[in-house]
Amino acid sequence: MQRSTRLDDNMQKKKQIKQTINLRYSEAAQPSFTAASEG
Repeated sequence: MQRSTRLDDNMQKKKQIKQTINLRYSEAAQPSFTAASEG
């Protein structure tokens, strides 16, 4: 049980990192979009 939870944790972290990278990339690609979503 604990092992699967750990695996889920890792998957979640990887997903988060991927999302962050995607966000950073799209931010660089469309600065105006970032400003709109932030404000």
